[in-house]
Amino acid sequence: MSGSGMKRFTPEGEFEVGQQFDNKEQVINMVSLYSINRNQFYRVMESDKHKWVAQCKRKKECDCPWRIRATKNKGNLDSFTIVRYPGPHSAMCVGNTDSTDHVALTSDFISKDVIDIVRTDPSLKVHTIIEMLKEKYGYTVSYRRTWMGEQKAISEIFGGWEKTYSELPHFMTSLQHSNPGTVVHWYPPPNAPTSYMRFQRVFWEFKPSIHGFKHCRPVLTIDGTHLYGKYKGTLLVAMGCDANNQIFPVAFAVVESENGDSWPWFMACIREFVTNRELCVISDRHAGIVRAMNEVSSTWEEPYAHPRLCIRHLASNVHTHFKDTHLKNLFVWTARQHQKKKFDGGFKKIGEMRLEARQFMGNIPPEMWSLHHDGGYRYGTITSNLAEVFQQLDEKCRYLLITALVQVSFYRVNAYFVNRRETSKTRVTEGHQYSPHITDLIEKNREKAKHHAVTPFDLGRGVYQVETDCGGRTLGKSGRKQTVHLQRRTCTRILIKQHARTYILMMMGAFIFADKSGNEIQVMHLPMLERFDVAAQISWGSATLAYLYKQLCCGCHRGSTELG
Repeated sequence: MSGSGMKRFTPEGEFEVGQQFDNKEQVINMVSLYSINRNQFYRVMESDKHKWVAQCKRKKECDCPWRIRATKNKGNLDSFTIVRYPGPHSAMCVGNTDSTDHVALTSDFISKDVIDIVRTDPSLKVHTIIEMLKEKYGYTVSYRRTWMGEQKAISEIFGGWEKTYSELPHFMTSLQHSNPGTVVHWYPPPNAPTSYMRFQRVFWEFKPSIHGFKHCRPVLTIDGTHLYGKYKGTLLVAMGCDANNQIFPVAFAVVESENGDSWPWFMACIREFVTNRELCVISDRHAGIVRAMNEVSSTWEEPYAHPRLCIRHLASNVHTHFKDTHLKNLFVWTARQHQKKKFDGGFKKIGEMRLEARQFMGNIPPEMWSLHHDGGYRYGTITSNLAEVFQQLDEKCRYLLITALVQVSFYRVNAYFVNRRETSKTRVTEGHQYSPHITDLIEKNREKAKHHAVTPFDLGRGVYQVETDCGGRTLGKSGRKQTVHLQRRTCTRILIKQHARTYILMMMGAFIFADKSGNEIQVMHLPMLERFDVAAQISWGSATLAYLYKQLCCGCHRGSTELG
């Protein structure tokens, strides 16, 4: 209610003749709030643009006198005034105290009650709103009524479907002005008066994503999810992975559908506006993605990019085809193996279980789904779940108006960067050099390396013997001895992680990195270790750990046998 000197209603008090309200909707909302707080019920007797009249729903049962009449003020004002009020309710007129819901908690009431919260976070989950209403009013409202109330609030904030699409270009322009460096790309350009009817695709990304992705692993996960509402569409998402193994939002687009044109367009936008790096791209087997990755001169074809399949999606296909959960789980286990022996064993078991399943997988190039055959391009990422996790821009967001969807993506990305910036500052202040994920991995590897031993045989020719797990930590795996020839860049059979831990952590930090051939071992820049007694006195410090962070945690894959 507005205006000075007016009688005002408070939900804890009673109505009075002469109280004024901004409009008819406010009268209805206040009567609803009054009834909810007191577990009372009313029935609307008259309602038009000039008056609103209601009386107690239990008038006859309880001989309740409660009745309210509000009329529109004279003139062109929208305000209403209470002109008659024989209240309050009688003492016996109380609703069922065992009731878990209240009819006055309508979708319209909910819309007005949550509109400020929804304005801040349009992706607020319906179950969260249900809990908020229960805590506030003591009633559990149905999911559908709560959802309808939230949708009405979103429409009130952002406008209807036609309006939100027609205003999207202006909304995006404002977003770019308030957040310099934000990229927005349209197809086709929104320059016609009826642009909302012509709208087909829009791509957007935020400046921190463009700059930050330069420092992420060269791996991109992409996925799409259907949007609902009056105008259908599809949200496309591209994600990276940061040094703490957390998702890193890269780019978004709303397109007409996932098809052979929209995916190549989205991928071309990433090349134009985000990065020209050589990337591994993890996705499902959608035909549009396959076309985008194989299009000549798109810079998404080999060797500029390396397509890989999401193992979870492929496992789902296996289960759909063969209806066998054990077979699906065995496939996932096999796909995750780095070692040839373990991969071959798993693949053999699959054939023994279902020969046609092995043939099904054999028709897909193994480098597309097997970590053993991957060549190191995945950096350990096996699924496109990174993109799916962020699409919490979640199931809820599928129903949002287009401008609300863009706004949610902005606030979600901002929250990621703000939280991680503060976490990083705290760790630097505390003296940490690396992220928690990398720190834990370094300590884990350091502990494992304590159980390896290196014996120099010929320092001049660079021949060493590595005894793995010589402490006997693992039953049946202790005392395996491997011979390494540095000049020949070869060794006997050895696991790459064990070898890397041994040389970096036991030999004071030689530069070692994984090569993609998977045949030999190459250790470079080791002449300083020719005099082992001297090298042992050198302090390698943070340089060793920096290289450990870069190469071990990202580049060392069990099953490869070459460092180089």
